[in-house]
Amino acid sequence: MKKNEVMRTNTQTTKQKDANCFQNTASIITLALLICSFIFLLSPIFALSSQALTTPKKYNNVYDLFLDRNDYPPDEQYKDGTGQFRVLQEQPILHIEINPMIMKGDFKSAYHEETKRAILYGIYKTFIHTKIDKIKVTAIPMEFYINNSRTKRIKKKVNSFHKTITISRQEALTLIQKTLGVSSFTDLVAPSFYKETFIAFTNSDIYKNILYNGKKYHPGLDNFFILLERYSTQTK
Repeated sequence: MKKNEVMRTNTQTTKQKDANCFQNTASIITLALLICSFIFLLSPIFALSSQALTTPKKYNNVYDLFLDRNDYPPDEQYKDGTGQFRVLQEQPILHIEINPMIMKGDFKSAYHEETKRAILYGIYKTFIHTKIDKIKVTAIPMEFYINNSRTKRIKKKVNSFHKTITISRQEALTLIQKTLGVSSFTDLVAPSFYKETFIAFTNSDIYKNILYNGKKYHPGLDNFFILLERYSTQTK
């Protein structure tokens, strides 16, 4: 009797182990299926993230571009209506105005450089982020200071530094291809990260060669702007 009981006990133990093993295997398979389903559901998101790292954001129009980036806030962003960007004309050629802010009393070189950088911003950011084929960009620096009571910032355009460039997409592209050796407008931007998290596209190192003056930048802002004026279909 005892021998039979032992055999029955061993058989039950074996069956229990087999059942436990089957349950564990089923659990592993179920978990694997859940993981695969989760990855499948997230794949479109991963695809979008990958695309975001290689393709700068596109805008339907130049106003949305400036409003979103906020480097030169539109007039509507200020209660007094004196922002740093406005659309002057949409047809036959899109004409925009940008007003870089400069502290009153700054060096004259700052006025010149900020005006030129604003022109480059208007041209190249537009061609990078929109489908616009031709643009006219006017830049007039906006001088500001704080009044004596320090309650209001006074702003005034300095028209003596006024510059206007009209240029087509192809002309602007040909110029950077010859001077910077790039192949497309997207070479002027690069993805920016914070703790391995993608934040936005910022100016690439190669683009900085035409944004600033100095020995480390070639050809430099001033030299490039001379070439830009030659390439442009209209200068004022």
